[in-house]
Amino acid sequence: MSEARQAEKPVHYARLDEIVNSRPAFDPTCVITRDNFAVLIGDYGFSEDALCQVESVETKDRPCRNKHRKGYLGRRIDGKEGLIGSTCGPKYFEGHKGFASNLATVKREINLDQLTARLQAIKADPAFLPKIEALHERLQTVRGKLHALVDSLPKDVADRLRAMAKSRNADLRIEVEFIERVDDASRPGKTRQKSSWLPRTIGSIAGVSIVDRASLFAVQDELLSVRKAFDSLDANRELGGFKTRKAAEGAR
Repeated sequence: MSEARQAEKPVHYARLDEIVNSRPAFDPTCVITRDNFAVLIGDYGFSEDALCQVESVETKDRPCRNKHRKGYLGRRIDGKEGLIGSTCGPKYFEGHKGFASNLATVKREINLDQLTARLQAIKADPAFLPKIEALHERLQTVRGKLHALVDSLPKDVADRLRAMAKSRNADLRIEVEFIERVDDASRPGKTRQKSSWLPRTIGSIAGVSIVDRASLFAVQDELLSVRKAFDSLDANRELGGFKTRKAAEGAR
């Protein structure tokens, strides 16, 4: 096998017919064993069932044919290619250094491709920055209206609303007087009224979290972080998985 084929860039397949139509060496009847395994071509995630071609643990030289939808496209040393289920494969090839190293490479490379594609799509979207700026402007407006609203309330009411927002408990509670007749210990055979005050919840205030200014400041900080992340966005897959993933998370 040539070095060029061994170094083939891993590919992700979303449908079985993509493999059938683009891989002339694909053979749905071949069996992939520990001895004839050569390399992983890529991975796949189908919406339909496929049959695993890893050697059956019960019958030698026959495929297990377990139904699955996720797995890896593998090549044998004779060049034939087949499906390796994501459950059967790792179990069958446990301890097989070639399979383990190939699997790590495929996962890393395909993950980098997906992250890079996301970054490129974000950077190429002409509406991305205007959306961020519009959100920032709306937030500024909301903060101004909130400030005016809270300042217009009596101080004790404003303080109570802030306490509700902080504790995340917007229940309105009152004390209700209950009156009952009980025996009067000082007058045998007579009764008296006994008054008891008990707390009761009569409802809750909707949207009380709006008075929590800390949450608005947090959103504003997030928007600023996104804006800065976009300005320094680098969709270069050579950055590696960690830096590329951080860039994608920052620009979401």
